[in-house]
Amino acid sequence: RLTRPLLALVHGTQKVAAGDLDYRLNVASKDEIGQLMASFNKMITQIKVNQRLAAQREAQRQKMEDQHQARVKDLEVAEMRERALQAENDRQTLELEKTQELEQAYQKLEESHQTLQETQAQLLLNEKMASLGGLVAGVAHEINNPMGAVHSAVDVSQRCAERIEQQLSEATSLEQLREAPAMQRPLKMLADNLGVIGQAAQRIVTLVQGLKNFARIDEAQMQIADLAEGI
Repeated sequence: RLTRPLLALVHGTQKVAAGDLDYRLNVASKDEIGQLMASFNKMITQIKVNQRLAAQREAQRQKMEDQHQARVKDLEVAEMRERALQAENDRQTLELEKTQELEQAYQKLEESHQTLQETQAQLLLNEKMASLGGLVAGVAHEINNPMGAVHSAVDVSQRCAERIEQQLSEATSLEQLREAPAMQRPLKMLADNLGVIGQAAQRIVTLVQGLKNFARIDEAQMQIADLAEGI
C-alpha cells in the first residue's frame, strides 16, 4: 500500500523531469499518499499552464521587440530623409508617437506579469496557511484529550483530599485512620488519579516530541534517519 504509490510517484517525477508534462498519476485512495499524488497532478497541471503562459508572454515580448526594431529603423530612415525634405519631419514625429505607444504597451505587459507573480505567491502562501491551520487543529485536539483527563483527575483528587482532611479531623487515633474504609477509598482513588495524570502528561510529552521530530528542530541538515519512523 505504501511502496507502490511511492514508486508510482517516483516514476511520475522521472517522467516529468524528462519533459512529459501530460503524465498524470492514478489517484486510487484518499489517504495522505493519495493526497500527495493528487497534489502532484495539480502541480504538473499548474507547471504546464505556467509554461504556456510564459510562452505566450515571450511571444508577445518578441513581437513587441520586433515591432520596436522596425520602428527604430523607420525613425532612422526618417532622419535621413529629413535632410532633403522638411515634410519628413511630420512623419518622424508620428513614428515617435507610435514608439511611445509601444513602450506603454510593453510597460503594461510588465505590470501584468508582475501581478501574476504576486498572485501566484499569494496562492502559495494561502495553501501553506491552510495546511498549518489543519496541523494546529489536529495538535489542539490531541492535547485536549489528555488535558480533559487531567482536569477530571484533579477534580476527583481535590474531593479525595477533602475527604481525607475530614477523616483526619474526625479520627481520634492513628489506628482508627488506618482501619477506616472511608480513609482507604480516597487514598486509593488519589493514587489512581495520580497515575491518570502521569499517563496524560506522558501522552502530551510524546506528542510534543513527535512534533519536534517532525519539524526537525535543533537537528543537522544532513543526518542518518529511520525511514520507518519518518513514515
